[in-house]
Amino acid sequence: MAATGRSLPTTNRRHAGAQRGTENGLLERGLRHLQAGEWQAAGACFLELVHRDPDNETYRELLNRARIQAQVQERPPKSRRRRVAHSRRVWMLILLNLLLWTFLSGRQWYQQQVVPALAQHRELVTLEGVIQRGQEALAQGDLEAAEAAFQEVLRKDPQNPIAREVLENIRLQRWLEEQYTQAVALIAAERWAEALEHLRQIEQRSPGYRDVADRIAYAQRMQRATATFERAEALFRSGAWDQAAQQLEQLRRIAPEFKRDVVTARLFAAYMHQAETFLGQLPESLRDEIVVMESALEWLNRARELRPSDAEVQRRYRLAANYLRALRAYRRESWELAILYLNNVYPEAPNYRDGRAAMRLQAAFVQAGMHYLDLGRTIQAVERLRQAIAIGMQGDGRPVPEAAQTLLARADELARRGRVDEALVRYGWVLAAMGFEDHVAQLAARAEARFEPWRQDVACVAPGDAVTCSDLRRGRDLGAIQRTAPSVRTYVVRPGDSLIQIAKQFDTTIRALMEANPIIKNPRLIRPGWRLVIPSPETSPTRR
Repeated sequence: MAATGRSLPTTNRRHAGAQRGTENGLLERGLRHLQAGEWQAAGACFLELVHRDPDNETYRELLNRARIQAQVQERPPKSRRRRVAHSRRVWMLILLNLLLWTFLSGRQWYQQQVVPALAQHRELVTLEGVIQRGQEALAQGDLEAAEAAFQEVLRKDPQNPIAREVLENIRLQRWLEEQYTQAVALIAAERWAEALEHLRQIEQRSPGYRDVADRIAYAQRMQRATATFERAEALFRSGAWDQAAQQLEQLRRIAPEFKRDVVTARLFAAYMHQAETFLGQLPESLRDEIVVMESALEWLNRARELRPSDAEVQRRYRLAANYLRALRAYRRESWELAILYLNNVYPEAPNYRDGRAAMRLQAAFVQAGMHYLDLGRTIQAVERLRQAIAIGMQGDGRPVPEAAQTLLARADELARRGRVDEALVRYGWVLAAMGFEDHVAQLAARAEARFEPWRQDVACVAPGDAVTCSDLRRGRDLGAIQRTAPSVRTYVVRPGDSLIQIAKQFDTTIRALMEANPIIKNPRLIRPGWRLVIPSPETSPTRR
């Protein structure tokens, strides 16, 4: 706009110059007409000049002289030579005056019009160069050089709108860059609320600036993730594993990249702790135990999916899955299927589920043996009953009483000699002595009635809680074999309980409780809902 404003004097000067040129042309023609004695034509030129410049005395004088000469020419000639000489003197004088006037007026016009115009033109050219230099620096991102250039423009032209606008934009760019740098630093420091404040100010002043929109979305997501993580940590510390896992799963959906390793480790620990909580529950009914194992298996499966290469998680999942399948088969009385699944648990973890795997496998062997006995398949019955007894011999399940060892040895000898029917009866009485149900002994008693030779060898009766056998061949009593049906006491931990309180309540020690319950890793940390096995007084360490 400023450059356009300064071009007006140049246009006026050009117009004035054109007018001056026209006047000079008229003046020259008028003078030529005067010199040639063409007074009428000269008068017309000078008259035109007077119309153009009424205040010019020279034009008026020339017009008057042309008119006088025209009038003289119309009069009768007195002396031609005298008239010509006078005319030449006049014309010389006029020409000299005209040249002097032209020089003086041209000099004045040059000083007043041309010199200022040239100076103004040079100033405009200089300003345009400075503006171009500043624009190039601005395009290259060199704000320092651009600011210096446009400050120079303002010093030369304080009202220059381009310089004012560019300098204002440079100040805005500096402010935006400062705010953006601070926001990036706050994001790196995970100070999400402060970072969002800076980013929103940038977005308000300059929508679309760099990647501010993406950073706002990221900071908002991280802010929600931080709050969720803090809630999960509080729940984790309080032992609320399932709720902590829910918060951590939500966190992974909100911001998968947030503290990835820490969140994964916490989530895995929450899954495993929750699985252990269910595995630590030992309900009495088969149906309730199936429900507990289903829940434990679900949490183990989550942990397994989170860390598929973790061998320990895979092992625990496999044990829990096989044990659950065995329980379901047990409920359907599919004894062979239960044996199949339990054989995938017991050899690897004999004390699994606080010994329940061994107890259920032993009971499944007994039930399968009884089933084969009902079918008349004595060999299979003997095999299954002997396997049940073998578990007791290994110290798992229901143990074999010391007093039944002689009867067991005789049964094994008969089985090796192929007298499986007689061996079956003795195995039945050994199992009765181990504390299995009375119908085992009843089946054995019915079977022994079929084998009179065996009745001449050993006879057993089962009054009360003991099995009494007699050696008929030698006429001596083999003694009473007490049934071992251990009664296991359990206690479900309630909120506010401590291990020392439970030990005092059942007259035992913390050490005995920890030995009987492998789930207890820290004597100061027990969870509500855990079912603890209470050791019998004779198995508890001496209390000091």
